[in-house]
Amino acid sequence: MATTNIFRNSYEQPENKLTYNFLCLIEHMENQKAFCEFLIDNKFKLSESADVEIELQPYKAGSIPDGKISFDNGKYLLFFENKTHRMKLDIEQLERHLEKHCQNENAFLLVITSRGSDKGSIDSLNKQYDNKVVFKTWAQVADKLEHLPSFMAKQFVEYGKLSGEFEYMNEISSTDIDCYCNLPGRMQSILKEVKSNIDFTQYELIPSKSSWDDKDGRMGHKFFLNKRNDYGQWFFYGIYYNTKVHQIIFKEGVPELAFFFGINPDYRKQLSQNGDFKSALGNLEKLDEEIGEKNRFEENLTKLRTHSKWLLLFKRVPLTELGNFSYQDVKKRFEEILSQLKNEEAFYQEMMAPPE
Repeated sequence: MATTNIFRNSYEQPENKLTYNFLCLIEHMENQKAFCEFLIDNKFKLSESADVEIELQPYKAGSIPDGKISFDNGKYLLFFENKTHRMKLDIEQLERHLEKHCQNENAFLLVITSRGSDKGSIDSLNKQYDNKVVFKTWAQVADKLEHLPSFMAKQFVEYGKLSGEFEYMNEISSTDIDCYCNLPGRMQSILKEVKSNIDFTQYELIPSKSSWDDKDGRMGHKFFLNKRNDYGQWFFYGIYYNTKVHQIIFKEGVPELAFFFGINPDYRKQLSQNGDFKSALGNLEKLDEEIGEKNRFEENLTKLRTHSKWLLLFKRVPLTELGNFSYQDVKKRFEEILSQLKNEEAFYQEMMAPPE
């Protein structure tokens, strides 16, 4: 008999609701093994028919994690501690969890928080406790779930977005401050220089016009093409800095360098009936998996990763992963995206090819 029930979350505190919903998701979701492998982060290997058991930890005195996940008939144990944007990481609490529950070589502690900056504290803890801790942010969890073919996963991500539980809200790191301070000035200057020096003819594109776009939580250049087929298409390259409109959760809790390709929503049904075009979207996603690119293309025609019907396809990378926000790197990434779209023939012919 299942431990959790998707219709019986009786908790009132938001943190407890999130914990219960997360454990319920793991217990009942499709593609359970793929998600669990993401959670354990190579700490151990699951068998092909691995069973998963959930245990809700009762609240009482002492060091009690928020939950326990057992794999392969209890051979491996993953204790779970949840911290949202309301609650800071308590290292002493984690140390107590590790000393009480994770002395067995097959027992580990999963910590999920809303703050990417917590990773430094977890890294220090892992040095002390022989890599017993798996660390994830809620943004990373949401990003993984959005790429799984699971109805429950999509519902969980939507719940997290609407409730605000996945947001990175109560802390601004020095990296974030630097990003925001430079956004109006130096970043804008770099993006404009990139736009001026892209040779679109190299990708057989004919831009009809472009404009500086600062709305809907993004700022950068929006391009329109002189194209063969008119779906009201456009594309954008710049900074995605606010999730409110598109509700696409930041991967690492910070703004992102992003490419968005959009269409008029009136054409979504027509495109969804085009088998070659849908295959092309799938190929673009697979392309980045094949080259080991973490920040891959995400299509929003068949998988609905955002409720914004204007967005067809996007690709983004957290600013913290760029190192230096340099002209050379930003330009190179833009050129790589254009090249990938040009080389995916069915997408290029349908969306970007100029009139004959």
